[in-house]
Amino acid sequence: IYDLCIIGAGMFGSAAAKHATASLKAKVCLIGPEEPTRDEWEQRMIFSSHYDEGRIVSGDPTNHNLNVLFEESVQKFHVLEEEYGKKLFNNTGCLYLYSYEDESALKILSEINSGKSQLLDISSKSLFSKKFPYMKFDGYKYAFFDSASGHVSPREIIKAEKLVAEKNGCHIIDDIVKDIKEVDHQLIEIITESERLIRTKKLLICAGAFTNFIPIFASKELNITVNKETYILIRISEEEAGRLREILFKNWT
Repeated sequence: IYDLCIIGAGMFGSAAAKHATASLKAKVCLIGPEEPTRDEWEQRMIFSSHYDEGRIVSGDPTNHNLNVLFEESVQKFHVLEEEYGKKLFNNTGCLYLYSYEDESALKILSEINSGKSQLLDISSKSLFSKKFPYMKFDGYKYAFFDSASGHVSPREIIKAEKLVAEKNGCHIIDDIVKDIKEVDHQLIEIITESERLIRTKKLLICAGAFTNFIPIFASKELNITVNKETYILIRISEEEAGRLREILFKNWT
């Protein structure tokens, strides 16, 4: 019998498993399917949004709270890198471009001039071309460079968190939940698609967009809005992937 069972092995579930096994002296399991192979795409109902190699990691030049969360997230990435033994955060930087005198642009410019912002003002054409000789943009009025931003691979983040959780004693179960029954107030039974029976005292659901597919919510769906995402999968060489990995991203307003 597990003390805690986590359903959903994606971005939320893998992080929950890592933290639960690090801070609790409890028997924990994580249930969720691995990423499907190309041949499994048509049959797989669960197709998550983290099957990609690039997630932007940045703050918001005009939002202090988001900047604090961004800085703390980067620190956590470095801690996870030490535990995982592999680089996760690519510190490529971010370029903010504004095509007109936007209120946000003026606020950023004011904070740069007063020393409150770490962003670099490269609005001058000469400064821009000196900093980024390989890029050319027309029509912008303001350009700011944030050297602290970058990107991560969702796939690698999940692999790292699951690896750390497993080292801490978490049981990783590659399966999909088919049924959930509350035996009494102290015990829950879970049946997977492979007919595996799992018993747990507590249940944490981290299924994201697939939450309402879990049987326990069949009669009473949660008020969740699911947004569609379209993916374009492009096959490139290892050399090109390495080049693109080091290129900064742009945010144009």
